[in-house]
Amino acid sequence: MDTRKYADRDNDNMPLKITRKFCTLNQNQFPIHAIRLYNSKSNSLSYSFLIRRKLTTSTKTTSTQTETLKGWRKYAAQFRSKPGSYITSFAILHELTAIIPIPLVYIFLSATGIQIPFPQQILDEGNKFINKAVIYYGYPPFKNGSKIALNAATSYAVVKAIMPLRIAACVWMTPWTAERIIGPIMGTFKRIVGKIKMH
Repeated sequence: MDTRKYADRDNDNMPLKITRKFCTLNQNQFPIHAIRLYNSKSNSLSYSFLIRRKLTTSTKTTSTQTETLKGWRKYAAQFRSKPGSYITSFAILHELTAIIPIPLVYIFLSATGIQIPFPQQILDEGNKFINKAVIYYGYPPFKNGSKIALNAATSYAVVKAIMPLRIAACVWMTPWTAERIIGPIMGTFKRIVGKIKMH
């Protein structure tokens, strides 16, 4: 801890001494200005007591402010501390909410026979997407105009239409996923990589 004396007056006509010092604490460069009237004999004891008390108060205040964060401020602080986990969690959830509902909606439409009216352009886009996925996995494409093709295209259109709800659900589930699943996995992976590099 560096100290610099700014004013120091002491003579026979002035039994008390006024001292002002600037303190630099660790790497955080946290300044403390202390002004104290005291007797020359108790100089060291009185001033060191003031600094220790100031340090304790500052640490408790910072800790209390961190613990009392609530609502979006709490999640914003967690995002700043673990941005990789939060971004990865949101990306995974976004993909899952885009893929998983399609077969569920398809099963519902096939079982109930309900037809949801959508513009032909959206249905054509759905047919193109579904056939591309089917061909990718080695299956023949659906015939245009068939019941299977219509339900598959409608399922795609439904999932696309509820995109705002999907994004809201992803945002809501991201903190829990990042803290409970992705964060621990990434932490374990980093520890394994660190141990490998050490060897």
